[in-house]
Amino acid sequence: MENYSEIDEKELFINNLSNIIHRLHLSKFKFNRKMNWPTNKLSNILAYKQEPLLKDLKCVREFLGLTTADLLTKALNENEIDELAKRTINVKLVRNISTNQYTGKPISYIIVLLSNVYNLEDEFTNKELINSLPKKFATYSIEWNKTRLKNYIIKTGKKINNNGVPEYKYRLKKRLPSKMVAKAIEKVGEKWLSRKNE
Repeated sequence: MENYSEIDEKELFINNLSNIIHRLHLSKFKFNRKMNWPTNKLSNILAYKQEPLLKDLKCVREFLGLTTADLLTKALNENEIDELAKRTINVKLVRNISTNQYTGKPISYIIVLLSNVYNLEDEFTNKELINSLPKKFATYSIEWNKTRLKNYIIKTGKKINNNGVPEYKYRLKKRLPSKMVAKAIEKVGEKWLSRKNE
């Protein structure tokens, strides 16, 4: 029998939560909303950027119908996780997971990208952003003054790319509103961020 004193409870909780989200194809946006958490809280917990609180554990445990021991003292196996599907399907947390087609407008993907990957001090070019989007948007041209992001983006200068062509550099001048980010995530999800472009 495993010695409980040697168990890293935080590690087990995050691993179990990550496996549940992944195996059951749960929407992080909808999960955050169901837990009454801020937009990026689940992503931050799973990436070890934010410490889960005792009340977070309680919310997750009660929602999934698990005991504290289930989440903190053992790694849930696939059969145990699959049992949870019966409880989550009724609250519409399962995301639409088309693997061959990306839906939504390019600007929604850009909003998700900027909110998840870039900090206020990070500079980027339009080409760098486009290269990070699904390939179907490879020819998309970003005209900031015509998008809902025009008040959040500032031009910081120029750089010369490898082909000797000048490109403008930009950065966020303030964080994107959580409602804007939440709507974009609801439309296009976040899973594509961790994929190689298909």
